[in-house]
Amino acid sequence: GKTTGPSREIDCAIIKAVFGVNPYPTAYPERDWEFYTDNLPVQTVPHFTVSIDAALGLVERKLPGWDYLLGRVSGDHSCALGPTDTLDTIGDTIAATIPLAIIAALLDALITKSSSEEAA
Repeated sequence: GKTTGPSREIDCAIIKAVFGVNPYPTAYPERDWEFYTDNLPVQTVPHFTVSIDAALGLVERKLPGWDYLLGRVSGDHSCALGPTDTLDTIGDTIAATIPLAIIAALLDALITKSSSEEAA
């Protein structure tokens, strides 16, 4: 079904999709899921599906310097992503909340970018 709000399951799936690692549960409520990658210290899985800041932080980490445009369409939220100083839109999605729209646009952009790099 359609995701309409916060989900730790989806937060963890985002980590797996974007970084290729599996988060693992902890015994601590404030750090319920953790992961590590790139020889960095263990990190708590951010609340991407709740936090606009966390979602935009992931965009900045994976697509540094890209621009974003947030909007509202028929009661839902939209996000478009594209390289800075261009009018190109690579990721463009609509979702129930702003964080979900940002994450969906990021995943769309990463898939599109990966496909175009493979074709080159």
